[in-house]
Amino acid sequence: MGMTSFTILLNKYESIGIIKDKSKGMQMAIKSFSWILFWTFIASIIWSILLYLIGQPSAIIFPVLAAITMATSVVIFYYNKNFSAHTNRYLFLLLVLPGGVQIVSGGFMNSGAVICWSVVAPLMALAFKRPKQARKCFFFFLTALIITAFVELYFKIDYVPMSREIVTLQFLMNFIGVMSLCFFPILDFSKELYRIRQKIQSNNRQIIQSINYAKYIQTATLHSKEQLSELLNQSSFLFFEPKDIVSGDFYWAHKNGDDIFLACADCTGHGVPGAFMTMIGINHLNSIVLENNEQDPSKILSLLHQRVTSSLKNANDIIHDGMDISICKINFKTARVEYASAMSKIFYFDGDKIISCPVDKCSIGDSRRKISYKNHVLQLKEGQSIYLATDGYIDQFGGPNDKKFGTRQLTRLLGELKDKSLKEQENFIQSSFTSWKGDKEQIDDVTLIGIHF
Repeated sequence: MGMTSFTILLNKYESIGIIKDKSKGMQMAIKSFSWILFWTFIASIIWSILLYLIGQPSAIIFPVLAAITMATSVVIFYYNKNFSAHTNRYLFLLLVLPGGVQIVSGGFMNSGAVICWSVVAPLMALAFKRPKQARKCFFFFLTALIITAFVELYFKIDYVPMSREIVTLQFLMNFIGVMSLCFFPILDFSKELYRIRQKIQSNNRQIIQSINYAKYIQTATLHSKEQLSELLNQSSFLFFEPKDIVSGDFYWAHKNGDDIFLACADCTGHGVPGAFMTMIGINHLNSIVLENNEQDPSKILSLLHQRVTSSLKNANDIIHDGMDISICKINFKTARVEYASAMSKIFYFDGDKIISCPVDKCSIGDSRRKISYKNHVLQLKEGQSIYLATDGYIDQFGGPNDKKFGTRQLTRLLGELKDKSLKEQENFIQSSFTSWKGDKEQIDDVTLIGIHF
């Protein structure tokens, strides 16, 4: 009968920690705190009995008051479910009552250093409170220690001297009680954190495996450096540096007779979201140019805008997702380049200096404004070059002052390529980026394509 009643009581007590609308982590915290409170309540009862047995009945009031307050707090929490106030009441008891017990019991030595129970307060605040609140609790803990020490040193306290054996027993009980109250909840938290860490590591491995396979798929849709160079008359270089495993930048090329169509694009975002947009962009370019045989760069961008917008039409808000892209129609026989650009940078080296080419400031997929793209023509000569770039290079932070690389510095950098071979140009572009970035994090995907005539 006794065991059955005790089991019912335990089940009822455990139900206090159940709040249906709280997260699993919060439920675990509430349940752990409830058990800490339960064992502190038991310790208070035991300590009351011990104080009576060793001849200090005046000190009993403190642990009895603690036991009554904790029981009352549990009842209040059962009805109002205010976990923050519940923990605050407990922390207040731990900060105030141990010092009172120690003073009334005759000081540090005679009480078995019962003040050590107040150490539990900042530790519990670390476990169940926010960092700012935990820091406040630690300040109050130090204040309680100072006040208790001041009272002991400057006020004469009457007490009944106890034997060395009883003082030692008290100290051991205090020490064991405090360590138990700190160790076992922390052990439970450690087990839960270890379980969560194992789950996160497992999930992370699966995610990385999936993303690596996505990279395989994305890479299969892009031309290799060798394929791109072959399409561009062995007169090009490519610097392609994704920020993450998969890229939100992409490049695309297609040859139709003497004309070569080349696109360089930067999709919204990077990583997996950006990679999804690259697949949308590549698929639509294949459809527009290969299947529909559209050969006008500005019309290709207009159709691409319509199709990207249509692909994202189920979005709840005005569409901001899309891409900045330039597309060039290149003819090496006539050295003529016809291009259209949606916010994507194109540079032209005329044999003397680098010129930033005009572009239309309308991103693909932007439904906030009326979209219109224009064709521009560059008539090149032998020794001249064009460069297509996404904004990852110029936006990269680094250098001695941790600033963006910037368009002006990229222009100067491209100007230094004129006397270098294509391979040297690629290596120079890559090493300059790596040197500028240093140990800083790469902030975006980077693509830069150079074509020499």
